[in-house]
Amino acid sequence: MPKPKKSIAELKATGSYRPNKHGRAEDMPDLPVEAPRMPHFVSVDASEYFNEIVALGVNMSIVTKADSLIIGLLASEIAEWVELDAYVKTEGFMVKLPTATGFMQTTVNPKIRVRDDKLKVILKMLGELGMSPAARSKVTVNQKDKDQKSALGEFLAAATKRMNA
Repeated sequence: MPKPKKSIAELKATGSYRPNKHGRAEDMPDLPVEAPRMPHFVSVDASEYFNEIVALGVNMSIVTKADSLIIGLLASEIAEWVELDAYVKTEGFMVKLPTATGFMQTTVNPKIRVRDDKLKVILKMLGELGMSPAARSKVTVNQKDKDQKSALGEFLAAATKRMNA
């Protein structure tokens, strides 16, 4: 598991900050964690998934208002995947389709491939949002949020104060 990246403040505090190496990270915008508004294109079916993803992202401190578009697209993809999965379950994995000569031939349901392609897109988008295990290992959370939300954070803050005193 890779070591999580230190924030600019941590690098400066430890004396390991190098402007030529870390300078671009300092110029990145630091947006506050906020629940984004639902885009207008999100369907009624997908709105449930949108709200669930936003709630998870806010709890993980990784979602900002700027993420509304990608979360809306992700929610729409999930809603379409659920619909395709329901079709596959009702129609079955094998369906009868007419051939060019008019005979009925049993073949694999073509919706399975579309459903699986949607799943690949969903997993990629989850990774972009930092909601997959591999992506979470790369996400840096504000030190302030870490300290306030966890018992370990409280312990580390107390230990740091004690060492500095």
